[in-house]
Amino acid sequence: MEPTYNPPAVPEPTPDQPAVPEPTPDQPAVPEQIQHHNVLLDRVKLPGETFKLPSGGIFYDHGELSSEVVDGEVHVYPMTAIDEIMIKTPDLLFSGKSIVEIFSRCIPQVLKANELFAKDVDFLLICLRKVTFGDEIELEFTHDCDHAKTHKYKVFMSTFLNRTKYIDPSKIATYSATLDNGQVVTLNPIRFGNFVKIMQNTSTIDKTRADDTDYIINQAHIIMIDSLLSAISSVDATTDKADIREWLDTISSGWIRVIAKVIETTTEWGPEFTSTETCIDCKKKFELLAPLNPIAFFT
Repeated sequence: MEPTYNPPAVPEPTPDQPAVPEPTPDQPAVPEQIQHHNVLLDRVKLPGETFKLPSGGIFYDHGELSSEVVDGEVHVYPMTAIDEIMIKTPDLLFSGKSIVEIFSRCIPQVLKANELFAKDVDFLLICLRKVTFGDEIELEFTHDCDHAKTHKYKVFMSTFLNRTKYIDPSKIATYSATLDNGQVVTLNPIRFGNFVKIMQNTSTIDKTRADDTDYIINQAHIIMIDSLLSAISSVDATTDKADIREWLDTISSGWIRVIAKVIETTTEWGPEFTSTETCIDCKKKFELLAPLNPIAFFT
């Protein structure tokens, strides 16, 4: 609801301050400002398309999506020029800010982009590419056959979308691990915000200390624990991340493997960035893998 504008009260004239005279025919009243209408915008239509998230939205219970979203179906609008610049800016992309900003404008039904599952975000990037630039994309690829050359292949966003695997609601109950001591670990697919943090932590490793064994082992351990922590919802109904981190640092490597194995099952869904193509050189079919890097994907 728009706020109501209340004009300021005009004070009554006083003997020292006479009333303002009414305009005369020679002095007409100032006309109201006419709002400019840009006729160019009349022919600009950005309808977009509606897509169903691979997760079906079944895990989003904390305001990640608008209340009007049903069965995980969201409407995706085309990107503007500023959106394209943002998604190709490495610093904004690496921090996750570009995805949050672009989703807020192009997919307004997504309220918390950082809290979406990373695979849902991957899927929505395909949708954005399709509604903005069309179904077709040209990718360079070199087949592994003898004397192969680099060629450009035309692939289609609809192929990636059609190959998308959706979460089976009946398997959600399997996203848990019961350890030998009876403790129950409940898991969920990794969320985009956590994925970004893991990538940031990986990039901060000091390569000049590659010969420092203790440093490398410690950094690898931190990344492993962060990865596990991002996929754990609770342990015996405990959701405190600090407590779970301390617990992960204490349990055996065997139990870590049990948890990691179940985590793998939480990733068996989402889009597939592959397309079956025919090699121009040897005429054999192969699976072309599209780049997952948005900078390359949106070029």
